[in-house]
Amino acid sequence: MRLVLLVVSVALVAVGCGSKHDAIVGIRALDLGGSGTLVAVAQARANGRQAPLESIAPLIPRRLPRATVCAGRAVVVIVFASGKRVRYGSCDLPASIRTLQLALTGEVRQWSAAPTPTTRIAGGTGRERAALGRVLRRLGQTRIRSVRLEPNVGPVTLRVDAGPALRGQWESSLLADLYAAEADRLGMRTVAYVASNGGTWSPGAVGGASISLTTVRDVIASAGAQIVELRHQAGAVAVTLRTEHPAAFLKHHGRGLVMALRPKSSFDLTSVYVGVQDGAGALVYAWGWLPAQGMFWTRPDLDACGPISHSMPVGARELPCAATA
Repeated sequence: MRLVLLVVSVALVAVGCGSKHDAIVGIRALDLGGSGTLVAVAQARANGRQAPLESIAPLIPRRLPRATVCAGRAVVVIVFASGKRVRYGSCDLPASIRTLQLALTGEVRQWSAAPTPTTRIAGGTGRERAALGRVLRRLGQTRIRSVRLEPNVGPVTLRVDAGPALRGQWESSLLADLYAAEADRLGMRTVAYVASNGGTWSPGAVGGASISLTTVRDVIASAGAQIVELRHQAGAVAVTLRTEHPAAFLKHHGRGLVMALRPKSSFDLTSVYVGVQDGAGALVYAWGWLPAQGMFWTRPDLDACGPISHSMPVGARELPCAATA
C-alpha cells in the first residue's frame, strides 16, 4: 500500500513580499480542469482537493510579483500567517504564478492516487468478465476503480476509470495489454481500443520482466533514497521511492535508475512504472513505459533535472534545475 507521510509541523515559507517575519501558510488555486478550488496547506490530506504546501514551495517566487487589480473570481490566492492575502486574477496572471497554479493542480491529482479496495467490472459476457477478473487479480492492488467492456457486439473497447494520475494511466494500459493477450489466447473478442482518463489508444504486446530488482534496489540505496514500493506487477515492474532532495536525486542518479530498469534484451517487452516522491510523500516526478506507449509527468521545476526526454509545446521553456552540479 502506498505510504503517505503527513507534514506534522507547520510549513512556513518566507518570501520577499511583506514583512520578513511573515510567512506563507496556504495557497488556493482554481483547478485547470474546472473542478473548483484546490489548496496547498501544511497538514494536507490526500483527498483530491489538497496538496502538501512543502511540495509546492519550490515554485513560489522569492519575491511575489505585483498583483493586478482584477475583477471576478481569483485564480490564485497566497495566504500569509498574518492573515494577509495576495490575490491574482485571470486578467493578467504572471508567468510564475501560472506555473504555481499548474504545479498545485498537478500535485493534487498525482498525490491523491491511492489504491482502490475493489474494481467494478461491467458489460461484456460472463466469460469476458471472468477473464478480466483474473487479470486484475494478477495485477494486485491498483488505482483501477472500474472497467467496462463495450459495445456488446463486435470488437471490444475497454473503458477504464483509474483516476487522473499517471500511475492509474499506466495501470490502465497494463491491464488492457494483458487482457488483450488473454482474450486472444481464449478466442474471445479482440480489444480494439482502450479509453481512460489518459485518452484513447490501442493495446500493445506483453512480455515478462527480466529486470533485476536487486540492481534497482542498490541504485536507490546508493543515492540515499528510501524505497516505498518495489515489486513485480503481473510481469511489469513498479517502483516508488522517496527522497528529501528530488532535484539532486534526479540530476545525479536518475540516469542510473533508468539504466537499471532497462530490459536486458531489445526483444524484452517489460513494462515499467517509476514514481519519485519528495520528503512530504508527494509525487513530484513519474514516468512509465509499455511496449507501445510511454508516459511522463513532472513538477515543472524538476523537468530539467530528470532523465526523461520528451517533446514540449512550441515556445515552452524549462525552468532551470535547482540542483548543483
